[in-house]
Amino acid sequence: MPKIALMPPYQKFHGKVVAPDVPNGQVLFSTSKSGLCARAYTIPSNPLSANQVLIRGYHAASAAGYAALSAANALLWTTAAEGITKHDILGNAYELSGIGLYCMVNDYRQMQGQALSSTVPSLTAPTNPSGTVTCTYSGGVLTIGFTDLALANSDWIVTRITPDLGNTARQARANELTNPCAAYSSLYDHPSTGVVSVALTLTKVTLAVGKHIGIEFRALNAGYYPGGFRFCRNVEITAP
Repeated sequence: MPKIALMPPYQKFHGKVVAPDVPNGQVLFSTSKSGLCARAYTIPSNPLSANQVLIRGYHAASAAGYAALSAANALLWTTAAEGITKHDILGNAYELSGIGLYCMVNDYRQMQGQALSSTVPSLTAPTNPSGTVTCTYSGGVLTIGFTDLALANSDWIVTRITPDLGNTARQARANELTNPCAAYSSLYDHPSTGVVSVALTLTKVTLAVGKHIGIEFRALNAGYYPGGFRFCRNVEITAP
């Protein structure tokens, strides 16, 4: 699916065009969270995996929570979001919306089993993760050891991995990251010792000792506001 960047005065486009050499004979042009894109027009499959159902439930609950805010409270979230700049996959900058900030924070809260919060958290981004990483595998459980003394006791760490990269040389790409956990629970407390041991029961990928994967760590502050991340692009899995 190609991503498309337009030059002024053109900003966006939508619709389908006839293209006999593609499946179903049509190309769809659309705008998504990843930017402008063009793809063969198809109706995608909807496997409704346990992870999908769970995360969709988080999004729905967060959106409903924002809709229930008072006008004054919603304005606080909107005002806070005005200073937050994000970038889409094409590198285009955009300003986060109030509902975007609310849902981002409260989706993370739900991942950790916390109730929705109507209070705007501190938007001070935590320090980017650093330190050493180890990865072991035994009995269907992948254990990632992570040492980072720079993060405070109240911070959280979100962990994602890639499938097997196939060799020691290939560098993982961000679009290969997935959440391998059955319950979509990859959010972990970062203790004051700086030593985190994350045990993942794999349901979406198949791994073994000797394989190589990419691992991403993203830091969240005590209010579940995300900061920077560290992406280890090739880590060998060893025996415990």
